[in-house]
Amino acid sequence: MRKYVYLFELDSVRKTDADIIAGQKALYDEIHGIIEAIKSLCVATRKEQQR
Repeated sequence: MRKYVYLFELDSVRKTDADIIAGQKALYDEIHGIIEAIKSLCVATRKEQQR
């Protein structure tokens, strides 16, 4: 699975390819962190409901 996607919004402000890759990585990491937090919350909620 590819982690990064091309974002047109970043293209207009990018200075180098490294800049756009860093922006893509930051966005990916932020979204991934949110997904992991949601998963953890779901697991905790499920465990609480099973009690």
